[in-house]
Order: sequence, then structure tokens, then C-alpha cells
Amino acid sequence: MNINRHNYEEYFLLYTDNELSALEREAVERFVRDNTDLEKELELLTTSTFRPDNEIILEDKQHLMRAEANKIFIHAGNCEELFVLYGDDELSNGEKAQVELFVYDHPQYQEPFELLQSVKLLPDLTRGFPGKKVLYRHESNKRPITPFWWKLAAAAVMVLFGGILWLNNTSSLVPEKIVELQKTQLPEQTVAIPLNDL
Repeated sequence: MNINRHNYEEYFLLYTDNELSALEREAVERFVRDNTDLEKELELLTTSTFRPDNEIILEDKQHLMRAEANKIFIHAGNCEELFVLYGDDELSNGEKAQVELFVYDHPQYQEPFELLQSVKLLPDLTRGFPGKKVLYRHESNKRPITPFWWKLAAAAVMVLFGGILWLNNTSSLVPEKIVELQKTQLPEQTVAIPLNDL
């Protein structure tokens, strides 16, 4: 085990979670003795671990179990949901039988079960809408046409912007070149005129 200042955090976590052997734990403790500035970090990690609360007990663990393919576990926590599914005819025959058996065995749920079964909305198939074609969305194959002058205006703006950038870049170079040309072309007797006077 090679613990150093680059990988000590991993070993501190393993130490805190009690996942190291006795020799590895001793190596971590030796490392902490050699690096006293890291002692508080290990102390902080060991005090921040979570311990299980053994006083809390879950009485009904049955609903935590996974249901088999054709088996539903119906209980007080999920009976209303299954009553609605029963009323919407979304359960298999075996599942419906289990719901009915649950209601039979627990008479206190009979009234809510019957109430949910009586609240069914059924469509009135005798009524119809004569103008159904109005409800359909019709898509045309035509693409929206951008006017030509929009394209022309966009191109002109791009050319104008490019020209401004070009002039801005070249104008900063021009005064230096003019001064260089004046110095090389003028004889020594003449006086050069400053650019500011031009």
C-alpha cells in the first residue's frame, strides 16, 4: 500500500468506512502521524459517518417485495390505485379477482370501491361532429419565401461591415508607412511636415 499526499483521500474514505485490513489501517494511522496537518481531515471524516438507527422498524415489509409477473400485492397503501385500474378495465382477470377478494376480505374498502366503480365516464357514441375535416391540420408543400430584397440587404450589411473592418485595420498601418516613405524620399535639407498638420 503506497499512501501519499496525492491519494490519501481515497484511503481516508476507506478507513472511515472500515474497508481496510488491519495492516492498511495501521499504514493510514502512520501516515497521519507523519502528516499532522491531515489529522483534522481524517477526524472530520470519521465523525461524519452515518450509523443505522436500530430503533426504527418497518412493520409491513411485504410491499417492498417485487411482485411476480401475474401477482399483485394489494394492500391499504395501493388499493385505491388498483380500484381505479379495475374500473378502467386495465387489469387482467387474475388481478381483478385479487382486487375483488381484497374488497371481500376488507369490508371497510367496499364503499370506496363501489364509489370509484360508479364514477365512470362513457362516451356518447350517438353524437358526432359533422365537420371533422375542419379539425385536421393541412400542411402545404410551399416553403415560406424570403423576399429577395432581404437577402440583398443582408449581403450589403455584411459587405459594409467587412469594409469597415478592413479600413480600420489598414488605417492603423498607413501613418507609419507614410513617415517611413517621407524619411527615405526627402533630402536632408527639407523639413518633414508632421502628419497632424496634413
